[in-house]
Amino acid sequence: MTRALEIDDAAMAAATQAEYPHLAKPWELANEHVRRFVHRIVRECVPDRIYWCNGSDYERRKLTEEAAREGLEIKTDHVGAEDVARGGRPTIHCKPDCMVGRTMYVVPFLTETRGGATTNVGVTVTDSVGLALDMGGMTRIGDVALRRLGKRDEFERWVRVVGR
Repeated sequence: MTRALEIDDAAMAAATQAEYPHLAKPWELANEHVRRFVHRIVRECVPDRIYWCNGSDYERRKLTEEAAREGLEIKTDHVGAEDVARGGRPTIHCKPDCMVGRTMYVVPFLTETRGGATTNVGVTVTDSVGLALDMGGMTRIGDVALRRLGKRDEFERWVRVVGR
């Protein structure tokens, strides 16, 4: 049985702020194209919580603690951002209700090669705290990516689901 979930910006804000009330509000920086993409995934995957990554040091510590509680091994030897920029095509793979009981991490990211040339802006949606942490180690995430994107619809869309 599919659980219906109607989500709007206020509901998204409340779900995120309930978990991390003191952090910035990246969903307020997200343009309508990013919000529409995230809302579509929320309706299909039906997470219990939504967390928008902002790229802060505090966030990294909290997510690392969460990963440790889940028994995940934390990597410290990340590949460079230039490797991420070369890696693969955007993918969207998820099944209905695959995030029930889980947290959805929305990770806006910006990859740059050496010398600062922007190679892409994207948004990864995942239920893996480990992937959210890895993205923060390999790319610039959060507010910086959303600000760089501005109002454009030119961003990569990624969905990676571990599932129940």
